[in-house]
Amino acid sequence: MAGKRQQPPPAAPPTTAGDYMSYSRMDSLLTCGHKFWLQRIVQVPERKHWAAIGGTAFHATVEKILKSENLFRELMQDDTSKG
Repeated sequence: MAGKRQQPPPAAPPTTAGDYMSYSRMDSLLTCGHKFWLQRIVQVPERKHWAAIGGTAFHATVEKILKSENLFRELMQDDTSKG
C-alpha cells in the first residue's frame, strides 16, 4: 500500500460529545476541506513560514546581546525613571 494516497472522508457534523466544531474550524473546513482534513484529521505537520523563523531568531539574538551587556537592565531603569 506504499504510495497510495489516503482520501478524505466525506464531511460530516460532529457526532460525539467530545467533538467540537468551533467557528474557526468550520470556516477552515468550508474554505478548503482538503487542507482541514490534512491539518485536523491526518495531522500533517506544517512548516513554519520563513518570517516566523527569522523573527524568532532576530528577537532571540537581540535579547542575548542586551542581556550580555546589561543594556537591558539599563534601558529598563531609564524607562522607569522617566515616568
